[in-house]
Amino acid sequence: TQAGITTAVELAKIAGKVMVIGMAPKPLEVNLMQVFVKELVLEGVRIHSQYSFIGALEILKSGLINDELRKLISKTYSLDEAKEAFDYAQSGTDFFKVLIKIK
Repeated sequence: TQAGITTAVELAKIAGKVMVIGMAPKPLEVNLMQVFVKELVLEGVRIHSQYSFIGALEILKSGLINDELRKLISKTYSLDEAKEAFDYAQSGTDFFKVLIKIK
């Protein structure tokens, strides 16, 4: 989504890498000034390697980026609110991640 790529570029550190995984239904705008100033690498990925996937899981397990990851969650719904969550996700509203809590 537009919100997703915007947030990823904003949160990336200097000399960081933003990986774009998946395809958007339409072209998205990227703040190239931030890419330039932060010297970011912007990389599109279609197929994940097992090595990269394991590395990503290790980073998640470490908890080092929990605060940054929380910023990516646009809305959280309970399981009882699943219909509302899907309605919101299909509303065309600009969001990054909609979660349904199972427990």
